[in-house]
Amino acid sequence: MQNYELKPVVSNILQFLEEMTGCNLKELTEQSSFKGTLGTYINAKDLFSINNNIQNGEYGIAYEKEVTFLKNFLSDIRLSHNFDRLIEECKELGPILLEAHTIFTDYQAWALEEKKHFREYLFNNEFLKEEEKTEDFLNKFSYEWVDAAKKSVQSKLLQLYNFGKASNTTLNIGHTVPYSISDAFCISDDINLCIGANKGQEEDICYARLALKIDRQLAFSHFIITIQYKDRIWLVTDKPTMPNPQFRENTRNPYRWREEAFDNIQLPYGLLDHIEEWRKESKAVAKENSSEVYIKSMRDFLPPASKILIKLIIEELIYNVIPMKQFDLKRIGLARENVKLLGNGKTLENVDDIFVKINQAANEERINSIIYPTSTELIKIDPTKAVTQYIEAGELCTVDEIRKIAIWSQKEELRKHKQKLLNEAYTRERMRADEEKLNKVLFDNIENLYEVVFSADMVFMCIEDENARTFGSSNENAIIQICDTTLFKSSYSKQYLTNYHINKFRDEWHVANCVMCDCENPVNLQLKIYSYKELCGILKIKREQLPYTFQNYTANLYVPYCGNTILDNVNPEYKVLDPRSRELQHYYSIGIPLNKRCFNKLRKKYWKYEKSLVIINYTKGTIKIQEYGNDNKNC
Repeated sequence: MQNYELKPVVSNILQFLEEMTGCNLKELTEQSSFKGTLGTYINAKDLFSINNNIQNGEYGIAYEKEVTFLKNFLSDIRLSHNFDRLIEECKELGPILLEAHTIFTDYQAWALEEKKHFREYLFNNEFLKEEEKTEDFLNKFSYEWVDAAKKSVQSKLLQLYNFGKASNTTLNIGHTVPYSISDAFCISDDINLCIGANKGQEEDICYARLALKIDRQLAFSHFIITIQYKDRIWLVTDKPTMPNPQFRENTRNPYRWREEAFDNIQLPYGLLDHIEEWRKESKAVAKENSSEVYIKSMRDFLPPASKILIKLIIEELIYNVIPMKQFDLKRIGLARENVKLLGNGKTLENVDDIFVKINQAANEERINSIIYPTSTELIKIDPTKAVTQYIEAGELCTVDEIRKIAIWSQKEELRKHKQKLLNEAYTRERMRADEEKLNKVLFDNIENLYEVVFSADMVFMCIEDENARTFGSSNENAIIQICDTTLFKSSYSKQYLTNYHINKFRDEWHVANCVMCDCENPVNLQLKIYSYKELCGILKIKREQLPYTFQNYTANLYVPYCGNTILDNVNPEYKVLDPRSRELQHYYSIGIPLNKRCFNKLRKKYWKYEKSLVIINYTKGTIKIQEYGNDNKNC
């Protein structure tokens, strides 16, 4: 039965399957969402797949899928134990079984005829050995293999590119140009060996070869199919497009990341398991600066099924995919060559599709508000020099990819320079000296501090113009407890653990005395600081009045969430953080040393509520203290 004669047959069977399952594909196409059971959804999904094959003229594939669907459907039918219901079910199934009998009979006759063509196709395959041409292997072969090859080529993970110099040579739709597949299967970390040398450019023949480019992270190794016709070369590769250059080293489970390719592309990925063993036996990696290369014969090395599937994939590329897509292809080349197209010294502008936009506005606001010891305007990044640190000379990529890598690279270099400025400014000596300066600032503004701390037994705070940025937090302003005077007990002879405490007179042992009467052995009343905005608001001072190493302090609660900048591909500059914020990630506490008598005096003077809410607006420079009750959900 010729292919064109199959069209009415498969169309009629599809109509029968629709009636049998109750899935009307035309009606389902018009629906915006699917309504029905899981079983109905699975049936409809399979029937849509069959319909797509028919629309694409793949009648043999559709025929086999229809018969498989009908066979599975009938085998899943369970008849009722109730006798009356059983009689009714038999009456309903009668016409279906009779029609199925006709379909199976016709299919069996067609399959026997097709097997002759399969035999001719398989047994004329130059890669199959004589001992592999068995009836058992022939019986396994079907149009499902052809379908698997088509799906491999259609996968978004297997991309077709132009390679090499521009050429006007084309392969016309419906052409019959013969092809030749090289038996040499190159497995190497050298891209030039994988692509190979050009064949004769005058011959009217398509040359194809398969290679495996070994990556330093083995799971990211990728296949390259080189197809040359006269003076034009196409590359087909499953090379993963990674979000940024550091992704390769920082992916915890690269095999999991490539799972979709392993499952959907019919290429011999099992080879990755052999490479480690070959490395032990081979001397190819024993010398430094030598290429790792293994040359295998496809005929002798690959299993029969892989040889057939590779041939089917290459045929699909040469006769269907390339003629259809050859006029709208990206050009791929070696990374170092594409870098030259960027232009030396030219800063690249960011584009919308480079980075994932996780809390972009909040992150930009934080980064722009950091005070550096010197102007960051002096930092100049050459993207050409930056990108060469993160790519390999023999790495394949398009111009668009290299541009994205270059933008990421200059942002990463900018992050390094900014972080270096902060690290050099925040020396241990300066940080300790700034703690002494902070003590003076606190002491000079002690009345403002008392007004907040003693406004209630329990003091809460929110920054009106700053949202909490922790993962999973709401968009509302976070309300945080910053002080609890109920913990103050005169019986405590030891101080609470605090990062810094206010000290009226500091001696060489930094012993804290009561800040009011200078008595010894006071108790520390703890005030928690989460941001420089909080401290400026409480003390009613400007940011620049704080010691420098406290001017950028931001606890994790107020650092905008940006995920993993490498795995999520967020602008790496968002990771800039001053050393004090990194050292004290949750908050830092200020101890106010007081004895019981002084504590009671201050409480009597400033106390207003059992619970108070301190609302700070850093932008406006205002602070408001109000009663905080259960009905206050946000500020």
